[in-house]
Amino acid sequence: DAYTASPSSSAAFLSALIDQGSYYVLIRVLIFILTPPDVLNWTFMLAVMASLTMIVGNLFALIQDNVKRLIANICVADVGYNLVGITSVTALGLTGNLYFFLMGGITTALSFMVVGVASHYGFKTLDDFSGLGKKMPFVSIALVIAALSFAGVPPLGGFMAKYLVFTAAIQADMSWLAVIGVLTSVVQVAYLLRLVNYMYGKEPKDETAIREPKRMLLPIFILVAAIIILGFYPQIVFNLIDPVVNQLPLIP
Repeated sequence: DAYTASPSSSAAFLSALIDQGSYYVLIRVLIFILTPPDVLNWTFMLAVMASLTMIVGNLFALIQDNVKRLIANICVADVGYNLVGITSVTALGLTGNLYFFLMGGITTALSFMVVGVASHYGFKTLDDFSGLGKKMPFVSIALVIAALSFAGVPPLGGFMAKYLVFTAAIQADMSWLAVIGVLTSVVQVAYLLRLVNYMYGKEPKDETAIREPKRMLLPIFILVAAIIILGFYPQIVFNLIDPVVNQLPLIP
């Protein structure tokens, strides 16, 4: 509700920075404050929280008609996916978590920026988005890229993020958590494809041309480029993450 009620610019900031910062606090608690036995006691509870968050977030997104609220529920689900990486408390899990941290911030910021531009012209519900691909082609392409990254479609950054956290869960003997993550990702694909279908598979309500604001297109396409480039070349991020992760007192 906070995302939906706030301006899209504020929602982009909240999702990209403030929410992601909570993961940093959790990592600090798990790695630097709790001892390894305590961490192991916490991981199962975190795994349960992760699974519930993934399920609830995606199911609520599935029934949404308001596009901004749909994106907000994806952010909720992403909290669960991020927790999957944290639960392993391993080098791979933390690497995946930090990479997810970055990609999640970029993708949600992009989504709220695009939805904000569309909302400015009165497009708020799925029905309003009918034929948006014809009326606002550049904005629509950006939203499709964000949707595919959210869903974990290769070769975008979201795919590598989910691959890392799910692999870490499997290696930490939490295969059931990875299975839940994959199944909820399938649900995510379903409702995101529904959004894309409205944008490209349905006719617009009117033929009025819309001039997309160039000032907004520049930051939007910078974020689009980041999702694509970091998807093809995740090593750019790994080279920054690995030296830090290798120095942390993680569970072998």
